[in-house]
Amino acid sequence: MMKFLWLALVLSFTAQASINDVEVIRHKKLSLRGGIELLRHHLEESRYLSRTQTFAFESTQADANYKNGDFVILWGVGSSTTDQTITETEYKGLWRVMNYLSQKDFRVILNVRSTSTDLADAFASKTASVVVFSAHGNQTAFYDFNHIPVPKDIFTKRSANVYQFILSACYGSIALKANYVVPGDLKVYSWGDLTNSTELLDFLVSANWTGLEGKPAGI
Repeated sequence: MMKFLWLALVLSFTAQASINDVEVIRHKKLSLRGGIELLRHHLEESRYLSRTQTFAFESTQADANYKNGDFVILWGVGSSTTDQTITETEYKGLWRVMNYLSQKDFRVILNVRSTSTDLADAFASKTASVVVFSAHGNQTAFYDFNHIPVPKDIFTKRSANVYQFILSACYGSIALKANYVVPGDLKVYSWGDLTNSTELLDFLVSANWTGLEGKPAGI
């Protein structure tokens, strides 16, 4: 089994836009990601956002305490100062959805330096249910932490238990529809033009999203 370079936040924790349903969350124009301001949540600087340090976590089996499985949040935004600010903003902003995810019986997995391999591992995991990937993108592809395009066959080894994918990347829905083979039974949310951290965070606390959309009966 490939190891996930993930930090596991085991929390008692919980939180719409479809592509063939990639569900497109919104089409209005916004400023570029790099122009967003840091959210002021008055949280102390997290050691997990170190520019040089990563954390390893291997998800080997489901935990009975988390009946809805692993809620995997991966950042592939990049290592530049601007990119790290984006990642930090989203990381801190997730405080708004922590209790919700806990109440929904999700176990949360985080990785702030995610490569395409990490994303593929998340899709292949036997314990994951929802995968969020935050990254840069354009109309042809979205990119990982090393600024390498995520392979077009990224969904090939996706496990049936992974029922939902949220892609927070500019033009994500366009790239997915044009160049990626998305499983028909995977619920996908993404944006059709420019987007930013605020939109992702607002979406995760919106009344229209529960984290359970697309979940098959019996899982």
